[in-house]
Amino acid sequence: MPPTDRPPITANGAAPVPADPPATATGPPPVPAPAPEPLLVPAPEAARLCGVSEATWWRLVAAGKTPSPVRLGHSTRWRVAELKRWVQAGCPDRKAWQALEASRR
Repeated sequence: MPPTDRPPITANGAAPVPADPPATATGPPPVPAPAPEPLLVPAPEAARLCGVSEATWWRLVAAGKTPSPVRLGHSTRWRVAELKRWVQAGCPDRKAWQALEASRR
């Protein structure tokens, strides 16, 4: 009988299940690299970074007591690096912060 392209059939009429390929790696799988820290964050994340509620964050923004935000289309974001520097400087109001930042340059 000539060979066919069909898989062989077992006694119960089903095609045999191929064996699992042998394992080639040893040890645990590699750990993926952590996601990079974002450069810009929205208000809820900015509030969390600064340790206040989102409502308090927006009150501080309205009162001019936070660094100036970055506007991208209809989105408002804050620079993470600037927020960290602002907190380290004692959270001065926006005018004092802008003067401090200008003197650093």
